Amino acid sequence: MDSVLGLVSPLIQDQSDQPEAEEDPEDFAEEQGMVGRFIHLLVAEDPDQQYLVYTFSKCFVLEILGCLFM
Repeated sequence: MDSVLGLVSPLIQDQSDQPEAEEDPEDFAEEQGMVGRFIHLLVAEDPDQQYLVYTFSKCFVLEILGCLFM
């Protein structure tokens, strides 16, 4: 699961070699929409497993953003 979410991490976090440019709100919204659609494609047959998938995904995204998970 960690490696799969690692594929989308460049959509969540700016890269160090990214040129300094003013952020376009439309691009930001599009990238966040892609991340949300990707997360919802992760499916488990058991509802308890699905909950764990969403919880792990949330922790992963918050960790990349440098936020604290409560």
